[in-house]
Amino acid sequence: MFDLPTTGTFILFIVDTNTYAGSFERSMVAFMTGLVGECGVGIEDAKIARRELGELTCEMFDEEVVQRSDGSGCRRPASIWASPDKQMNSVVIVLATLPSPATIALLKARARRYCEAPPTKLVEPLCLLGFRIVEYKVTVEQTEIAVN
Repeated sequence: MFDLPTTGTFILFIVDTNTYAGSFERSMVAFMTGLVGECGVGIEDAKIARRELGELTCEMFDEEVVQRSDGSGCRRPASIWASPDKQMNSVVIVLATLPSPATIALLKARARRYCEAPPTKLVEPLCLLGFRIVEYKVTVEQTEIAVN
């Protein structure tokens, strides 16, 4: 899991699956968007996406996806997320703005395709359960509690 933005409003595009997402989240997002984090995981999946989607689409994702640092300080475009049943079976992409209906449809189609035939080998079969889009608002409130 990574650090979420400290202030602002962001859109979370969440892909719910049947299995622990830490085994494939970076590969899936690379396949969906053509983006890879500093760690380089998913580079082959990103090459497939860039070939199939084209550079302009991948550049759009590069501008819209908010890359965040993981626990080791490695910036990446994906993370695991709690699924509706509170398991860490979901993949999240943090976006700067609400994507267009066409972009949402594209993300869904790429996720479906990845789940049907993942380019990377997975330990367990992967089943797509659904999608969620969440508006995530982070605010900071300051209250003075003492004066010297």
